[in-house]
Amino acid sequence: MKTSFLFLSAILVLSFFGCSEQTDDHSQKKNKTSSQEFPAENIKMGFQHLNSVCFSCHSIAPHNNTDKIAYDMAEISRIYKDQSNSFEEFHQKLATFINQPEPQNKLLAPEDNYGAMPQLDLTDKELLQIASYLYQSSIEEPDWYSKNYTSEVEKHKSDPGSMSYIEKGKKLALSTKSILGKNLKGAIKRNGTSAAISFCNTRAITLTDSMSQELNAQIKRVSDQPRNPENKANALELEYILNRKQALKEGKSIAPQLQKIDGKMIGYYPITTSKMCLQCHGTPHVNIQPDVQKKLKSLYPNDAATGYGENELRGIWVVEMDLIKN
Repeated sequence: MKTSFLFLSAILVLSFFGCSEQTDDHSQKKNKTSSQEFPAENIKMGFQHLNSVCFSCHSIAPHNNTDKIAYDMAEISRIYKDQSNSFEEFHQKLATFINQPEPQNKLLAPEDNYGAMPQLDLTDKELLQIASYLYQSSIEEPDWYSKNYTSEVEKHKSDPGSMSYIEKGKKLALSTKSILGKNLKGAIKRNGTSAAISFCNTRAITLTDSMSQELNAQIKRVSDQPRNPENKANALELEYILNRKQALKEGKSIAPQLQKIDGKMIGYYPITTSKMCLQCHGTPHVNIQPDVQKKLKSLYPNDAATGYGENELRGIWVVEMDLIKN
């Protein structure tokens, strides 16, 4: 009896210390984000990028799940943190997927019915900033939005005078792209690709115009191969497009460009194709399904916006900004 008691006591002691070690390990993992230090500029800009580019699709506010078009940002942050042992690993995994949003680079469930994610054309620096903000935040907490979002907007708001025109223009273009993408993915989810064509036909330009008013700039999309005649590039825009297409053929990067025209700063920002784009802009009967092709012909009899492959220049964002007065 005495031996049994001693044996049971030993098990209880070992179990207690074993649980303590597990608890400590869990606490360390849970608190690893708070002990990590990041440059203040990375945190500030990381939130700004998320707020202008990501949150429109990856919601942070309570919502009806039937309207979801992508994983909530809380889900993304939690899963990537759980599957990373350091910030470096978290950053690498997140950046890899954003740069190449393919199933093999995805930590989330592959069968999510959300469809393909478009490429965002974010720089390595911007991706580092986004990862920095997410890693140190508690955005995955259920009440984060109600307790923190408003104060975070105020805390990390930008000074327009501190941004270069090329940076400001890109931010405006990506904000508009984000809103268009959200509406487009919603239309595809509800009624399929054909519904997305109807959306583009009736609402895309109107929505872009409304974003221009909201963001206090003139924003438009243009192409050398337009689907809608209203999106045809002018001579200066066409010159930029053709130069960048040639650069792509030569394996060079396609950087944005800034010009001062008639007292305005005009930014040109490339729009490259992703797998999602090819549903409507790829090759008929290869990427474009017969019902989609039929709808395209009925709405756009002079459509020139097909025949693209992945990572090709389909057009550009043109952002016209007022000069900042000193």
